[in-house]
Amino acid sequence: MKKIILVFALLLLLLPQYSESSQGVNVSIHAQSITTPGNDFYVYVMVENITDFNAADYLITYNSSVFAVSEVCNGSIEGISIPLNFSVNSTEGVCRIVQHMGVEGISGTGYLAKILFSCIGEGSSYLNIQGNLSDAEGNSIPATWSGKEILSTSTILRVEMPSQVSGDFNASISIYNVRDFGSVNMTIIYNDSFLYPEEVENGLLGGAEINVSYSIGEGRLSLVGVGGGAGGSGCIAKIKFGTKRVGITAINITDVTISNYSSFRINAFIENKSVFIESESTGYPVADFIWAPLQPKDTDEVKFNSSSSYDINGFIVNWTWNFGDGNVSYEQNPSHQYADDGTYNVTLTVRDNDGYASNISYLISVSNVEPSAHFTFSPLNPSEGDTIYFSDMSSDSDGSVINWTWNFGDGNVSYEQNPSHQYADDGTYNVTLTVRDNDGAVNSSSAEVIFSENHPPYAPSSPSPPDGETDAGINIILSWQCSDVDGDPLTYDIYFGTYGNMQKISSNQTATTLSPGTLDHETTYYWKVVAWDSRGAKNESNWHFITKGNTPPSKPVIKGPSSGYAGYSLTFKASSTDADGDEIRYGFDWNNDGTEDQWTNYHASGADGSITHSWAGEGTYYVKVRAEDKYGAKSEWSDVKVINIQIYTPPPPPPQSPPDADFSFVIEDLTVSFSDMSSDSDGSVVNWTWNFGDGNVSYEQNPSHQYGKYGSYNVVLTVTDNDGLTDEASKKVEIENVAVPDVVVKSIDILPSSPHEGEKMEFVIKISNEGNGDALNVTISYMLDGKLLNSSSLGKLSAGESIEKSFYLNAAKGSHEFSASVSDGINVDKKTINFEVLAAGKKTFPLWVLGVIASLGVAAGTYIAWRKLKK
Repeated sequence: MKKIILVFALLLLLLPQYSESSQGVNVSIHAQSITTPGNDFYVYVMVENITDFNAADYLITYNSSVFAVSEVCNGSIEGISIPLNFSVNSTEGVCRIVQHMGVEGISGTGYLAKILFSCIGEGSSYLNIQGNLSDAEGNSIPATWSGKEILSTSTILRVEMPSQVSGDFNASISIYNVRDFGSVNMTIIYNDSFLYPEEVENGLLGGAEINVSYSIGEGRLSLVGVGGGAGGSGCIAKIKFGTKRVGITAINITDVTISNYSSFRINAFIENKSVFIESESTGYPVADFIWAPLQPKDTDEVKFNSSSSYDINGFIVNWTWNFGDGNVSYEQNPSHQYADDGTYNVTLTVRDNDGYASNISYLISVSNVEPSAHFTFSPLNPSEGDTIYFSDMSSDSDGSVINWTWNFGDGNVSYEQNPSHQYADDGTYNVTLTVRDNDGAVNSSSAEVIFSENHPPYAPSSPSPPDGETDAGINIILSWQCSDVDGDPLTYDIYFGTYGNMQKISSNQTATTLSPGTLDHETTYYWKVVAWDSRGAKNESNWHFITKGNTPPSKPVIKGPSSGYAGYSLTFKASSTDADGDEIRYGFDWNNDGTEDQWTNYHASGADGSITHSWAGEGTYYVKVRAEDKYGAKSEWSDVKVINIQIYTPPPPPPQSPPDADFSFVIEDLTVSFSDMSSDSDGSVVNWTWNFGDGNVSYEQNPSHQYGKYGSYNVVLTVTDNDGLTDEASKKVEIENVAVPDVVVKSIDILPSSPHEGEKMEFVIKISNEGNGDALNVTISYMLDGKLLNSSSLGKLSAGESIEKSFYLNAAKGSHEFSASVSDGINVDKKTINFEVLAAGKKTFPLWVLGVIASLGVAAGTYIAWRKLKK
């Protein structure tokens, strides 16, 4: 029946199709890109997003001098097994696979087949795949078939180190079977929460040193090794690693480019390795620092920061800074200013609590600050014939100015610091001062000297307050406007006072505003402004105004509580407005006797003024308030506010609340980690008692407990708070054993034990599931002398179940090797026996047959004799 179904599937694939699926699928080879002779690896025939798949027929071709097919296993799409039949032509390098699902199709993504290849030689092979797919209706499924190039090389790049370490350890990046080695670029990946590189040393290959350069990043070490054309096997680099914590981690090689001495690429098989860290290193601290600004000047204070230094197994206790200019510091994060520009080698040495020390150095370039060139001259607006006096205003923040060069713009120069110069003609001259500092830096500044006829300023105008104002405030700001015909800068002298008593209150000011201070109410004031230009010409104006009278604040409003307790302070507020906008304070009369007992500070008009007061005894009190502006004008009294004062009786204290017990847990096999989640609303939890349900207890807040066996346990947490109150929470912890199959070949027996040429042999294979879980789909493969004979499915094999499987074959005279391997979908187990086939000889009559005949003869003779005696 199986043969009929297979033929039917092939006909569906090979006959022309009358309708096709509208959506194509991708069938591709998935496998590692590089391997090495002696290695086995799996190749998957992957299929993506296939719809209603039912049957397949395809060929995989390969280089039989490099690879050999060892096993072909069923596929799987969306967890459903895809059965197959196959044949292998190991001479031509062809594997044909035929598959048929039966009546119903399947949709999804997965793999059609899993093929175990053995690498038997060095070279390359393109695994090409071509074939046909069909759905459950017999329609062809369009597909794109993609193969893969796989290289086999005997050159191996390997991480070599101990499998188990305590503290620091050495790892070697080794290379095997390389010829004419030129260079290598690679990245070494490690988990920097477990490891840190301490030293990297050159390697040795064929007696020649490999020169190594490297850089270290976060969890990666970029390494370049350069050789001189040596060959053979050896070491690219030796790396000393320090360890940070206990656990399992790995060191992996990636991004590898190896070239020979002629710059041609060398392919290599990469072998990485894991390591178990039993205890962390006692290693040295790591020194590092930064500084700011990165490009300082000799006027800058350079701030150094060592926070990037660390000690993985302790802490840093000492910092020694050598700033490269003879100065040192022992602060953790010092600041330093360099006296002069230059390049300084700054070294930080750190020492940890174990006495180990490390250091690091950086070069810091400190630059010079150029001088600032500036000058003034007078007069600012000279007339023809005037002598101009120049004043140097230059400075140098990190030294001193040592040279001055004046170019007066008329062909004359001077090297004095503060020269004078008389021009022959009027006009406009561009004067330039160039200064040089003690470090050789220069800077320049220019200004124009303009000769012209001078005119006096315009008379000051637009006074504020206006001339003759009769309602001026007492806190006014005097202001005016003024300008100069020639555009010269102006200064002002201001005179102010009452009639016949004006005094100069400001001189030589440039601003056009001035505060005369607080004035008196209802007073006439006179003021004068004299404007001067820079060449001594002047003009002036006179004005007067009258200040307004003072208006008292409005009747205030008192706000605050109407009751309280004896001995407890109460807060009262009052508010009022002042028509003049003056600041106001408030006087409170606490006993209604018409006298202000207590005053607030001054507040803006309309703003509240607050004050506190308490009464010693209970009773009824009458309070009022009045407002006073800062010039002494008082308002009328506010309305009286009645206050009732009582004796305070405190309430009883609140009852104590017990704590709330709660916890969570995480199960990892037999180990359970517990996390306390308890709380106490009116205090804190001070004690935890854990009963793990197996007779063990703990008083830690967050314990971890390992159970002796799987099962269900009732865990109880009892907590006690700082008031001595308790609460408890209990939860059931279910610890289950995870079932895992483990299918193995127990034995192979051959019958007969000494076969002859031409005689059929029976191989009896005993298979057992020694795991604690069922194996749902077990496959078995048979090989004779390294060549695959057949593979088949054994179906389900329950945990603890054993079966026997027989395989029959004939073999030529000589020594042979027979192998059987089983796969449970996770693991593969293989067993091999050797046997001898003897030459074919004459067939002899078996001795046991002669024995039977002889026994029958004796029995017959005895029977005949008995019959005769009876007669």
